[in-house]
Amino acid sequence: MAEPPWLKVPISDPARKTTHHWAYRIRKDLGDVLTKLQKGEPVGMPDVRPMPSVARGVSEIRIPAASGSYRVFYYIEGSYGIGIFHAFVKKTQRTPKREILTAKKRLNSFLQEFGAFVTMSTPAKRKIHIARTPEELGNNLGLTQADVALMKHKALLSSLAVKAIEDSGLAVNEIVKRSGVARSKVSAVKNGAVVSISCDLLIKILTAAGKRLEFRAA
Repeated sequence: MAEPPWLKVPISDPARKTTHHWAYRIRKDLGDVLTKLQKGEPVGMPDVRPMPSVARGVSEIRIPAASGSYRVFYYIEGSYGIGIFHAFVKKTQRTPKREILTAKKRLNSFLQEFGAFVTMSTPAKRKIHIARTPEELGNNLGLTQADVALMKHKALLSSLAVKAIEDSGLAVNEIVKRSGVARSKVSAVKNGAVVSISCDLLIKILTAAGKRLEFRAA
């Protein structure tokens, strides 16, 4: 089967340096979300929500952990692909104003640097890191090849599960009953979410929605 036309993911240098300090599990969850977005498919709550307070077209990726809520701001519009320009750890219920202000400044810098990157400016190339495939994305996040492969499989299973739930016409409660999966997880999968969603959970939901899976090793 041919690879899908993945969307590119330009990553600003400040955001890349910040995420490199995060625990491996957090970076893996981030990779799961970005691979689904890279596939050109929507991801909703609880993983992603719009951030109009920063700018139109900006959304945040949300990764919960005991140490705080890890956030990554990205911008999607036209030739930019999925532009990652700010990352931080949120320790309070509301997003601090300083992070919103920093995000606005970094978005402006990112757009300027991306324009310079396109015109082949050498300094800009040191400030923007482009991931054109999940493999390049995994390399930027410092992930293993095995986890990159798993990210791609999860993105595919997630897409299939979203469509299966829609096509089945079944209510969420019925999917919960048939699959044995928690309602909060089924609702998240229906929204395209992938954080803390395992492949076996997605397979359970697909089966509950009346789908049969066949696996082949190439």
